[in-house]
Amino acid sequence: MYVAQSQRLLYTSNMVSGGRHPKKPIADALKSVARDGLMVVEIHRGHRWGMLRCTVCGADLALHSTPRVPEDTARRVARFDVKHRHQPEEGQ
Repeated sequence: MYVAQSQRLLYTSNMVSGGRHPKKPIADALKSVARDGLMVVEIHRGHRWGMLRCTVCGADLALHSTPRVPEDTARRVARFDVKHRHQPEEGQ
């Protein structure tokens, strides 16, 4: 099946969420952990919506676009935030 280039562009532009997760509990959790040291990276590959990355240690947490229980993913985001609150090193 042939799909015109303009139709493909329209389809992919509809997939981009503009920085907001489609599930409200996860979007609220991501908004509440927004701070220096954590970065939300949108990927849109398969079921993956993006990832939450710690810029200090490089750890990341996968975020799926359609989890079974969005509240569980929101709790995982909050735990990731608590775990990756790195203290500044002495002498800086």
